Formats: sequence, structure tokens, C-alpha cells
Amino acid sequence: ARDDLAKALYERLFNWLVLKVNEGIKCKSPQRDDLSIGLLDIYGFEVFQKNSFEQLNINYCNEKLQQLFIELTLKSEQEEYVREGIEWEEVKYFNNKTICDLIEKKPIGIVALMDEECLMAQGSDATLLEKLNKHLGQHPHFQGKAAGGRESQGVKSKSVGFDVNSFKLLHYAGEVIYDVTGMLEKNKDTLFVDVVTAMAGSASPLVQELFETAFESKKRPESAGTQFRSAMAALMQKLLACRPHYVRCIKPNDEKRSGYIDDQRVLHQIRYLGLLENVRVRRAGFAFRQTHERFLQRYKMLCRETWPEWRGPAHAGVARLMAQYDIPNGEFRIGKTKIFIRDPQTLFKFEALREAALPRLVTLMQKIWKGYKMRRWWVKMKGALMVQKHWKAYKERIRYLRRKGAFKILMTYRKYKARRWISDLRRAFSQLAVDPHRGKYVTWPIPPKALEHGASHLRQIHRLWRAERMIASLGDDTPQMHLKIAAYDIFGQGRKPWNCARRFEGNYIDHPSNAAPGAREKFVKSVQLVLAKSGDTQLIYANNCVKVNRRGKSEVRSIVVTNRAVFRLAPKTFKLRKGLIPLSALTHISLSPLTDATVVLHFGEGHKDLLLNLEASGFEGASELVTLLTKQCTALGHPSPRVDFKDDITFNNGRPKTKDFHLSFASDQPGPWKVKKGKGNGYVVCFQASARDTGKAHEAGSMSIQVG
Repeated sequence: ARDDLAKALYERLFNWLVLKVNEGIKCKSPQRDDLSIGLLDIYGFEVFQKNSFEQLNINYCNEKLQQLFIELTLKSEQEEYVREGIEWEEVKYFNNKTICDLIEKKPIGIVALMDEECLMAQGSDATLLEKLNKHLGQHPHFQGKAAGGRESQGVKSKSVGFDVNSFKLLHYAGEVIYDVTGMLEKNKDTLFVDVVTAMAGSASPLVQELFETAFESKKRPESAGTQFRSAMAALMQKLLACRPHYVRCIKPNDEKRSGYIDDQRVLHQIRYLGLLENVRVRRAGFAFRQTHERFLQRYKMLCRETWPEWRGPAHAGVARLMAQYDIPNGEFRIGKTKIFIRDPQTLFKFEALREAALPRLVTLMQKIWKGYKMRRWWVKMKGALMVQKHWKAYKERIRYLRRKGAFKILMTYRKYKARRWISDLRRAFSQLAVDPHRGKYVTWPIPPKALEHGASHLRQIHRLWRAERMIASLGDDTPQMHLKIAAYDIFGQGRKPWNCARRFEGNYIDHPSNAAPGAREKFVKSVQLVLAKSGDTQLIYANNCVKVNRRGKSEVRSIVVTNRAVFRLAPKTFKLRKGLIPLSALTHISLSPLTDATVVLHFGEGHKDLLLNLEASGFEGASELVTLLTKQCTALGHPSPRVDFKDDITFNNGRPKTKDFHLSFASDQPGPWKVKKGKGNGYVVCFQASARDTGKAHEAGSMSIQVG
């Protein structure tokens, strides 16, 4: 009794909640009470390892809804063609009414036999199965086993066998084996009148409301199966009073995996949901149907004979419309009360013609009406307009004569101001040929308002001319100017201090300042061998530096950049170390925003990153190397490497043997530049911060190049 009371409380509370929700969203207007939208979430067809009373009810609901779908779509579709007298090839489809009767029909349906067995004092699950085999054994969609294990007569299933306590139903969606164990107990409704009356007298107002409909008779309450059957009958009545639309959900697989579709599983669902029959009916049928009167009313403007009014039977007017546009007879049928169109493109054609005709008709009506109105207005206003025209002409002539002299004076004054401004401008720039600054500090005379736009253009022309003359006067220093501009684009705006006043020599090893005996000759010979071997043609940069290996040890090396590669040489013998690294492998460059000359060259997979200190030669060389690398990558057609300024740099100079390292900076350490081991995979660059100026200060320093 406790479990039955809990189920009853849950059921009544659920129904009460649904009722309250429906009352809350119900349309309040009595004029629109008949218009509503209902959503029905249909039970999914259930087939488990063990199927009992619950699965029987759920699958019975699916059978009823499938029957409704057949009646409202397939059956009604074909009956309409017959009713309209349309020639039609009937499509055969599976009608599951026999399965619904097998479950719900009285007095020998499954539900009725379960109710009958519940009333028997000696009724049990075994006697229920025996009764089902006895009365339903010959049914084509029922299969069971008698007490002796013998299969009942009927359609033989291709599926595996089942035990003695089970029976099989052949549903529209497949075969389901039901276990009768516990079915009678689940079918009984043991919530008697006394319990309902006691709950109706509860002190809780909600419980009283849930149980206010107490039983007034002493009859035994209906079984759960009968209640479900009655609820399904009421649902069918509601659905038949509506215009249902279906959204069929297809289960892609039984494994609950995303992105995987089991073709056989999907095909099975499509076949047993009746979708194939529906598609065949729609293909064999007509996509559009409409009554003769409505069709003629909508498209009558497309034919001269039917516009504006067709005098004759509506079906004759429809036939004339179809003949007007040479629609083939196979594309439409004219029934007794409706016209049927097979191909949607035919309907789209009529709609497009109608859309094109409506503006023309509307324009025609507007033209006639506006013409009528304007003719009436013109007749009334013709005299007044003539008087206005002559009066306005007279006033304009008088005003023109009065202003003619003022206009002449004004134009003469403007010409005078323009000539005077041009004379002042010529006088201001009279010494331009001998001015070393080429008019930079000349004060421009204030132009008249009418010449302000032209004066701004003259200033722009003068600035361009002055820049061209200054660049032309540089001579051999022009490449240096281009390099310094490129370096400013990278290091300027306070990104990192750099020495803009220093001249970028490029090759510092083969340079007159290199006093090491025989070093220049060895270097030239070694580089020539490398260039001949690699096929490179140009040396872009060469300088001594400090390189840090993967163990954190500092080594002096000569870094060399050619037109296509980067490589390292031993500082004294100038022998090639570790091979050439192509510039195309350079991905980005990392520097700190401090005054050190540490540079990290990051290369792609297969090449180690390079950690370099470019102050080994006594000057800041980071800006020159980074500028030359970025310009050369761009000249080769490769993407320009990204330049990052960060306090914490991640690099790998031991790839693939080591993991990534983290490089940080300490600018308050006395002594020369060095690298210390930090925590974990970290290294710390220690150096003494210098008083080197920022990029903005050195931008002015770059102007020390002699001009002219």
C-alpha cells in the first residue's frame, strides 16, 4: 500500500503540475480560444534485454501514434485522390491496426485478458501466459510458448528463442519479447477508496486538491492497463481534432557515440517508421493542391481572358490558365473541386509570374489615379501658377541687378588676395636655392580662405621635394639610411635601447680594424669554401659573438649570415661548426627590453635555437643583426620573422635531446655578461645595465650622416 500510495501521489502531482502550466499559458482572449499549439513528446520505441509491463504500454502508445500517422498521411492522401477522381497508382503500405487491436480489443485483447486474470482469485503470471497462448496463439503478430515449451502457432520469427515465461509481439518497428513475470502485479491498482478518502482529508491543501475526486462507488478501481488504454483513446481524440505535424528523430547508433552513423540501424528505423511509404506516396502524388476558386483568384492576373473577372466555371478558368503557359498534362490534374500540381517548380513559376505582374498592375492603377488627380489639380492651379511664375521672375531680375555690382567687387578682391599671397610665398622662398635646410624653417604666409586647400597641397609637395633632395644628397650613405629606418621600425618607440649613431658595417671580421694576424685571410678562405659548397653568393653579416650551448656553457663563435643561410665558425681557425641553417627555418627572434645585446634566434623543427651575446666585439650588435635578418628574409620572399621583446624567453638550443629552457634577465649584476643556471630548466642572463640611450634619442643621432 505504501508503494501504491507513493505512485498515486507522484502521478496526481504530475497531472496537477501539467494542468497548472496549461492554465498559465492558455490564451485569455475568448475570440482566439480555438487557436493553440500543442507539443507532444512521443515515447521512444523500447526494446531491452528484459521487457515487461512498462515496455508493453510504451510500445502500445507508439503503435497507436503510428496508426494515427498512417491514417492522417498515407491513407488520407490516397483517399483524397480517389475522392477527386484523379488517376492514381495506389501505394501499398503496412497498416498496424491489427497490432493495436491485438493489444486493446475487447474481450480477447492483451489488456482485456490481463484485467480478466487480475479478477481471478487464483490468477498468476503463468495462467496469464497460458490464457494469452490459448486465445492469441493463432494471431499473425503474436508468438508464445505453452507450458510444455511448445511454440504457439503463428508467424515464425527469425530471431533467437525465448524462455517459457515470455511471449513475442511483432510490432511495426520490430520484434519484442515480453516477460510476463510481475505483469499482473503491475497491472493491478490497489489504491482503494479508503486510502483515497483518507488522503482527501489531509491537513495539506495541496494533498486535498490532489485527492478531491474520491471514488463515490464501491466498484473495484480500474487496472493500470485499462487506465493507460483510456488515456490513449482520449489522446487520439485530441490529436484527431488538431492538424498534426511530425518531426521524426532518427537514432544514429546504439553506442551513444558522436560523429558515427550505423547505416543498418538508421535504415531499420526509416523502414519501420513508415517513412519509405510516405515518401513513395508523396513522389507518386502531387506536391500542391488548391480549390479551383482560390487558385483562380490568386493567379487570374496572369491571363488576359481571366483578368479582371472570369465569367464561367472555376475549373474552366483554371484549365485556361494552365493552357496559357503550356503546362504539360502530366504535371497537373484538375479534380472535381481542386487542382493538383505535381512539381513544385510549376508552382514556383506561377508565383514568380504573379510577383512580376503585381507591381505592373499596381503601377498601372497608381498611374491612372495620379493622372486623374493631377489633371484636376492642374485645371485649378494653372492660373495661380502663371501669376507666381511671372512674379518670381520679376523678383529674381531685380535681385540680380542689385547684387551684380557686389559680386563683381567680391571677385576682384578675391583675385587680389590670391595674387598677393602668391607674391608673399615667392618672396618667402626666394633663398631656397642657397638654403641648406631647403626651406624647412621658412614661415609660410597665411593663405586666403579660398586657397587653404591648395596651400595644404603645396606644403605636401614641398615636403616630398625636400625629402627627395635630402635622400639624393646622401650618396653612398643611402643604404645606411634604409637600414637605420628599418631598425627604428623594429626597436623604436621605446621597445629596446639601441645605438642608432653607430654605422652598420655588416662584415666586422674581414675589416681593417681586425688586427689579428692572418685572421682576415683565414676567414675569407673559409667563407669562400662555404659559399661554394652551399651555392650562396653574398655575405651579409659576420661578427664575433658569445654562444651559449645546451649545457649553459658560453663559447666564442663567429656568426655569419649569407643571402640564404646562417652558420657558425670557430673563432681562430674559422672552421664550419654544425652545418648551415637556412633562413627559411627562422620563425621568430626574441630579445629583452633591457640594455643587453642578448639575441635568441628561434628556428623550426629539426634545428636548434641560437642564444647569442652580440657585445663581444665591444659594441651593441643586436640591432644590426636583427635588422639584416628581417630584411633578408623579406627579400627572399619568406615571411618576415616576428621580433618579440620579453623579460622571459622560452627557447630550445638542444633540440631534440632537451626540453625547452626559460631565459630571464638580471641587469644589476656587476661584471661582464654571463649566463647562470636558474631553477629547473631556467637560465639567468647577468649583466651590468649601461646608460645607453633609448631609440628615440638615437633617432636624432642618425642625422649625423653628412648631407649634401
